[in-house]
Amino acid sequence: MAKKRKQKEEEEVEIKLPEFDDEAFMKEETRAAWSSFIAIGYGLICGAISFGVFAITGGMWQLAMAVGAVLIFGIAGLFYLFKIDFHALNWKNYVGSGVFYALTWLIVFIILINPPFYDNQPPVIKRHAQYVEDNHGIYESMNDTNGLVIPYGHNVSVVVIITDNGKVTNIKFEVTHDNTPIAATLTKVSNNKYNYSDFDYSRFHGYIYDFTFPAGSPAGMYEYVITVKDDSRHTTKVEGSFDIETLS
Repeated sequence: MAKKRKQKEEEEVEIKLPEFDDEAFMKEETRAAWSSFIAIGYGLICGAISFGVFAITGGMWQLAMAVGAVLIFGIAGLFYLFKIDFHALNWKNYVGSGVFYALTWLIVFIILINPPFYDNQPPVIKRHAQYVEDNHGIYESMNDTNGLVIPYGHNVSVVVIITDNGKVTNIKFEVTHDNTPIAATLTKVSNNKYNYSDFDYSRFHGYIYDFTFPAGSPAGMYEYVITVKDDSRHTTKVEGSFDIETLS
C-alpha cells in the first residue's frame, strides 16, 4: 500500500522550467553588440593615431605600436561615455572587445603605413652598369663604372635597374664630356638585350633604363649623375664615368 502511495506521489510531481527573461537577454546581447561596435570604431581612430606617430617620428614603428597598446585602456572610458554598464559585462565581452580593437587597429595601421598613403623609402637602384657592344653586336658588361677606359668606335650603354615601393616620377640623367654638359635622356628598355642572368626581367619589366653613346662619340672623359625621384619626393643618386680613348 505504501509503495503504491509513493508511486502516485512521484507521478504527481510537476517539472517546472525556469522562466526565460526576454528583457534581460536582450539587454545583455545589446550591451555586448555595443561594446564590439565601440571597440571597432575606437580601433579605427587609434590606428590613425598610431600612423600619425609613425609618420611624425620618421618610421619609429615600436613607438607607434606602444601608443596603440596604451590607447586600448581608453575603451573603458568610451563604455562610460555611451552609458554601458562596465560591471555588467562578463569576461567574454572584455576579451571580445580587446580582440576587435587589436585587429582593427592593426589592419588600419598596416594599410596606412604603406603606399599609396605613406612611403618613407627612397627608390632603389638595384643595378648600375656600363655595357660595351663588341664587333658582333653583343653587349658585354664592364667590371667598373668609374673611369673605365673604352676603345674608340664602340657603342657604350649606361644601364640602371630602378625599383620603388611607390611610383618613380622623375629620372634625371646629367652628362658632361670633358666638363662640358651634353644632352642625354635615359629611356625604358623594351627588351632584355643586356642578358641579365641574375635579374628577373619579367617581374621588373619597365624598370630598366639605358642610354647609349653611339660608336664614333668624341674621345675624352664622360661623367654622369643619375637622380631618381618617386612620388613621395624621395631621391636616390648614383654617379659614374668612363673614358673613350683617343684614336691613335
